[in-house]
Amino acid sequence: MLIEPTEQFTEQLALAEIGRIVSSSLNIDDIYEGFADAVAKLVPFDSIAIAMIDVKLGIVTLSYMTGKDWATHQTGDQVPLANLDGSLLGAAIESKSSKLIQGSDREDLIGQFSTLSRAVDAGFRSFMLVPIISNDLVIGALTLRSTKWNAYEDQQVQTVERIAIQITGALANVQLHSELARESNERETLAAIGRLINSSLNID
Repeated sequence: MLIEPTEQFTEQLALAEIGRIVSSSLNIDDIYEGFADAVAKLVPFDSIAIAMIDVKLGIVTLSYMTGKDWATHQTGDQVPLANLDGSLLGAAIESKSSKLIQGSDREDLIGQFSTLSRAVDAGFRSFMLVPIISNDLVIGALTLRSTKWNAYEDQQVQTVERIAIQITGALANVQLHSELARESNERETLAAIGRLINSSLNID
């Protein structure tokens, strides 16, 4: 007799697949497409994105985005952390909690977060943003958007929160690797400057 997997078991399998994918490489670009496909098995979306936060540099980088065009940002865009006041991401960082923005009409959505106006005009109707937290510090955010009104329920938010937990370790490692590489490059550059300055008494 064939026994169909339960919904909980199916989610566990999908989460395990997500964990395997994000842990497969320190090159973050190598994992994103497989990651998005795995997430789609659990929660529907028209667009998904991951933003990474560098607290030391004070910037947010849109590391990955796929699906319907956001109209406001593109992959690789960077925004100063100081510019996030009043935004959905800024609210999630401040509260360290997930945000689900849905409504009954355009004015309802924009009334909750005015910064969503361009996204709403681009056709999005439901917004879910889940912070990625490591050592009590928000290091990124996972965002799902849908063109359907009231596309998400609390249960789906909880599922995406579990996805965020699943990918936190891998993304923290990638961020640390990038930070170490940047510091190493800076030390090498400073050493090269020192060698050049000390190589001659003729400053020219």
